[in-house]
Amino acid sequence: MPARLCQSCQALPNSFFEYRTSVPSSRRLHHVSFESLEASANGGCSVCSLLYTKLAPIHTLGPHPCLEVVGWDPVLQPDRLNSLRQDQGIFLQTSSYPRAEPGFPPKTLLDVGSGSRATLRLISTTDSKPGAYKYLTLSYCWGRSMPISATTRTDTLAQRILRIRLRKLPRTFRDAVAITRRLSLRYLWIDSLCILQNFAEDWQRESALMGKTYSHSACTLAAAASVDCHGGLFAKRSELPILGVTSSTSSSRSSFVLLKQRYEGWDDLFRQSPLNSRGWTLQERELSPSIIYFTKHTMLFECRETRGSERGESKGDTCQPTAKEDLIPKSLVKDIDAQRCMDEIPLERQVSNHFDWRKERRYEAWLEMVQAYSERHLSVSSDKFPGLSGLASELAYLLNDEYVAGIWMGDIHSGLAWRFPTNRENRSAQESNYGPSWSWAKVAGPISYDIVRRYHKSQKEILHQAASTMELTNPILLYASSIPAGNDLHGTLLSASLHFFGQSIPIRRSKKANYVARGESIAIIWDSFPHPSSDVSLFSLGQIAAGLVLVAHASAERTYRRVGIVQNLSPSWFTNAQSQQLILV
Repeated sequence: MPARLCQSCQALPNSFFEYRTSVPSSRRLHHVSFESLEASANGGCSVCSLLYTKLAPIHTLGPHPCLEVVGWDPVLQPDRLNSLRQDQGIFLQTSSYPRAEPGFPPKTLLDVGSGSRATLRLISTTDSKPGAYKYLTLSYCWGRSMPISATTRTDTLAQRILRIRLRKLPRTFRDAVAITRRLSLRYLWIDSLCILQNFAEDWQRESALMGKTYSHSACTLAAAASVDCHGGLFAKRSELPILGVTSSTSSSRSSFVLLKQRYEGWDDLFRQSPLNSRGWTLQERELSPSIIYFTKHTMLFECRETRGSERGESKGDTCQPTAKEDLIPKSLVKDIDAQRCMDEIPLERQVSNHFDWRKERRYEAWLEMVQAYSERHLSVSSDKFPGLSGLASELAYLLNDEYVAGIWMGDIHSGLAWRFPTNRENRSAQESNYGPSWSWAKVAGPISYDIVRRYHKSQKEILHQAASTMELTNPILLYASSIPAGNDLHGTLLSASLHFFGQSIPIRRSKKANYVARGESIAIIWDSFPHPSSDVSLFSLGQIAAGLVLVAHASAERTYRRVGIVQNLSPSWFTNAQSQQLILV
């Protein structure tokens, strides 16, 4: 009895099933949704039944993905490596932003040699000249544990300098070495191998230089589809929905059909990456001038000014991708995740002072980045400041600004206006003992900067209204002080304080257990609830129309600790309020 085929399968030409390596990929629209494929399979189409059986276990892209059937596509090694090498002139672009130390090399690099039989080993760059080493960096998830063979310790350093056995490294590391060699580069930086893992002093020193390490790399390879170091950069054939077919043109090689779900676009694929759940990897993305994200089916590309993929960009609801050479300028992308703190900011003709305007844009990007960072996981809670230290160091040079405890002094009023999630939101966030009371870092969990999110339309209106209310005077930051726990000024702190000259008023608790200011009830978003007998005051942050709720420090005069925040301050509350000096700790 002949096999039954649906109309979609009957439309596929016989040549589609032939194995080809010298011609471009053959793509055909098969079904407009997964549900359509399922219905056809249940209706008796033999080809759709085979495709559905292969695809159903990995169907995770939402209720209505468009499906493409791909005849031959360079997803598997070595073809994908060849594709990557051909495209490096397009995608491996260099950054144009100024650096504090041009030509910086990491202290230790992985020398991959040249050729498939080259010796793999660690080298020291201590005596090298600036710019002598062009290297790649690797961004990946460690996972629950890292194999000893994939780390360097004080007792294995000498052996690693002589030789590292490639076959003993995790799959992600092996793929990174293969890519470095295929791109005709000699050096690669991987944190677990290039930093001594049992020597705290080396880790502290190198983590403080992480900003330079990533910002000076030729390109970062990101293991975007792997939850640990074993997942690899490339998909194995066994991990893909592949159907073997009989080829009438080749008796020596087996042919296959590779089924891909529709490329939904850069943003959707990027957000699915496990890298976006880890704390340290955010800094790695922010700092890297150019990045190649390796997903199981597609490579994504990103530099300071543009982004794209090997499958182009999806045009609306159709399955017609643009050419991969058509990189999309980031200035045309509306998605929040598109702009990084260090990315190039295009000029706008209507802006008279380009420096101040660009600086303001970077402050806005920082607030968005911090909000995203607070949602990520850190295996060691005390890594919260070190996890951004490298980025803070690079950005401090770019902004010519002072950075203390996660906040820029040039944007101090906005930086202080973070809040806990409200009771109606996810209240998984908890106050911790990490960092000063006024820093977002004290929250173990997600925080929000929606009070001052300038590029959100409704928030812009609030800010413009507040700016016209001249009765609310911005407090003056006199100076900030901090004591670092080690040599990294932007790392873990022993203490930090802000010295202000501004307006504050006492607020009291009413018989109804709420707080009032000048007879008006105020809505407080609490960080932590103060003792009922505590002296509580409201400190105005000025024109952003928000204020910090403070309690007096028990042992220091004019010293206060933050316990909450109030939105939409009324100017009438601060009528005749005298400005005074106070210290936030």
